Amino acid sequence: MRSACLCFVLLLSLTSPAMAALKIDRVYGWQDGIGLSSMPLVQKTKGVITVRLINSGEVEESEDVTLLGGDGKTAIGSTRITIPGKNSLIASIPWTPVSNGWKKITVVAGSQRASASVPVTVRKMYFPWYNNAPDSDRKLKYANIVLSTGSDSHEYWKSRGAVPCSWKGARSSVSFQTPKEYASYLGEGVSESGAQGILIDEMGGYSECDIPGDIYYQGLDEFTKSRDDLFVGLWACGSLKAPFCNITRNIYRTKGINLLMLEGYLNFMEQELNGVDRYAYFDQRIGVARAQDVLSNAVMILGIKGHEDKYPLTGSDLEDQVIYVRTHAPEMPGIGFFCTGGTKPGIPLYADALCRKYFIDPVIAVWDRDVRVSNVTPKAGETIHISVDVYNIGGIDASNVQARFYDDERMIDACQLSIPAGGGIPSGRTTATVDWKVVPGWNEVTVQIIPPDGMSMVSGVASRRIFVRY
Repeated sequence: MRSACLCFVLLLSLTSPAMAALKIDRVYGWQDGIGLSSMPLVQKTKGVITVRLINSGEVEESEDVTLLGGDGKTAIGSTRITIPGKNSLIASIPWTPVSNGWKKITVVAGSQRASASVPVTVRKMYFPWYNNAPDSDRKLKYANIVLSTGSDSHEYWKSRGAVPCSWKGARSSVSFQTPKEYASYLGEGVSESGAQGILIDEMGGYSECDIPGDIYYQGLDEFTKSRDDLFVGLWACGSLKAPFCNITRNIYRTKGINLLMLEGYLNFMEQELNGVDRYAYFDQRIGVARAQDVLSNAVMILGIKGHEDKYPLTGSDLEDQVIYVRTHAPEMPGIGFFCTGGTKPGIPLYADALCRKYFIDPVIAVWDRDVRVSNVTPKAGETIHISVDVYNIGGIDASNVQARFYDDERMIDACQLSIPAGGGIPSGRTTATVDWKVVPGWNEVTVQIIPPDGMSMVSGVASRRIFVRY
């Protein structure tokens, strides 16, 4: 009996310290101590879930770390980690989400549990930030391409699923004599600092013929073709010119700039360039990027700092700008913000929330061009089909979306829709069709989209006029 008691005491002495010593670092990562390899994760694409475990004991400890799915019971991945005493290490668990949506996951390490709800989208998205406001930058939830300084900052953003980038200038105080010198400067010290990419500032131009001969342009082109290990983003200042599109990646070009960032700072443009049509600046950039087939590798950058005395930016004004971009360039895979110290309180976090509202979550859109009829010159009393394509340009599938069809003010019919996410490509739309017994004369056929509560919509009404012969 005494021998059994001794064994039991010995067993407790071996197991109890490990359970007490290992703790999940709740400050680490995206939420409740859980880190992500990318924000957001992408469906059917390998990602990694991480946690930092702290061993506060004196001796080395080993632990199984398990990733549980939405039910909190089913294991969807695991790893084992060994941590020296008085140390901490990051445990990494590969995970490939099979579908999109907000996914509840739980990490279990011994007696420790941490849970998070993480977004999984249908495609990769970009939310770049130029932000020097330390009081707000670490509160941003969706920023995933960030101007970062120092190794501590780099590591923090990596745990959040962001790509930490070093700033690189194009019109800096340093002069370069050859493209090779500039290419060398772009890569200088980046990997050594722990950054994963570069963001290039102040590169633009007005003359099409001068740009390809420019040392900075040639050096950037040379750099992107030789350094696949670093993410490259370019702020294109001024009106967008085709040469910058031609060194940006697209479906055909696998080398070049990863992300073309189009400056559309209305708070500067309306004041400094005396613009009357505020969105003409957006239209110019969107038009050139679309014509050059790089719209899916370009994002608009909105200004949320500057000229506060003349342009008092509000959250609703900023949201209108985002809606305009989504409506006129649904292919764009994100939105970015120029923000530096002294920005109006609340605006950076409002901008951050717009990334979720208009890109990650479902976003419904419908356009006049997509209203179709089976007979464009029907006779009175004839039954025709009315069809319309309803798009989900967000990153997550939509359901319970209602489409209501009207002949002027008379309701024809309605139908319920589920719309897969796709960002404006064919897989991101569903066709709604109803039958209509036509009446003579000119008729305004209108489709109204009614999304469920909480779902965003950028364009909800589409119409077409048709003439019905007597």
